[in-house]
Amino acid sequence: PSQEPLQDVVRRNLARRAQLERDGWLIVRVQARWRGYVVRRAVRELLNRAVAQPDLQRAKAYARSLLPRDQEGRLLPLSCDLACFRVFGDGVYCYMRWCKLMQFAFFVAFTLSLANLIHNVSGGELLSQHGTLLNRIFTATTLGNASTLNSSYGAVEVLVSAVFTWAMFAGLDITLKEEAASRSESDVTQADHTLLVSGL
Repeated sequence: PSQEPLQDVVRRNLARRAQLERDGWLIVRVQARWRGYVVRRAVRELLNRAVAQPDLQRAKAYARSLLPRDQEGRLLPLSCDLACFRVFGDGVYCYMRWCKLMQFAFFVAFTLSLANLIHNVSGGELLSQHGTLLNRIFTATTLGNASTLNSSYGAVEVLVSAVFTWAMFAGLDITLKEEAASRSESDVTQADHTLLVSGL
């Protein structure tokens, strides 16, 4: 019988060994994936037993229970007046009164500022310069677009500043009055009206 050359035998053995290593690597990868799948499935089953299954109806009921309610337990309507917020305490009630005050103050300030806004738009100083349409729209209402300013422009700015100054003091007044009204005679102690002086 003819014998294979030694080089061919070595080459064939090396190829067989490389194939076995590749097959072994593939087997290891398949085993790792299978073990990962089994472990993940076991962890999911354990967590499902430990934690309740999500329920949309229970979640909605819980969220509904957190909504604001009045003294009788009824949900507050969206269109309720400011007195509805007294059930949440003085802080929330004062904040809602302050929001209502700011709504009025900003409406008055915007109404007063409309004259200056129209004056700025009719100026035409910045519209003649090159730029995008969006840039022209935003710069048309600015002070730089006005060609001239007159005393009425300044008077409007003074009025707007006066509105916001009034709103600031009115907001402080709301807080102080509400704090004084919420404090009953039983809450007042001597410490509220006493001054300790020492080291004279």
